[in-house]
Amino acid sequence: MRSRHFGGYENAMVIPFVLPAVNFGGDVNITHLLPVPKLKARGLAGRVLSAMILRVTEDFTGDVSDAGVRVGDGSDDDRYFDTGLAILVETVDVGEVLEIEHDEAGGGEDIERGRSSITVTCIAGATTETGIADVMLLTAWW
Repeated sequence: MRSRHFGGYENAMVIPFVLPAVNFGGDVNITHLLPVPKLKARGLAGRVLSAMILRVTEDFTGDVSDAGVRVGDGSDDDRYFDTGLAILVETVDVGEVLEIEHDEAGGGEDIERGRSSITVTCIAGATTETGIADVMLLTAWW
């Protein structure tokens, strides 16, 4: 699959990572550790292109846009990608799909070559009382 031009490489591999049944309710942030694809035992360089909320199994409830997704390096939870508080909890219902892009206010660096893993933190805001869905990250690697 040909992708857009990233980091000087025209033929990036585009790989989705899916985190199943993430619970965004109850004001509890959940962090997942994802492996970085490797070539000759060394982690590839990459970039997070977007995040999606899909396969919603429990309606999101709340008053405001107060949930989101961050991708980091273990020390800085939004170094590579940050949606901000972009999940509109009052409009995400069972069966819906929501694409959430990087918020230019923070993060956004390329994932450097040589890493073995990245962290994905699913942010649940104080007013997000319920909401369960899969989270998919679309990533490019070179």
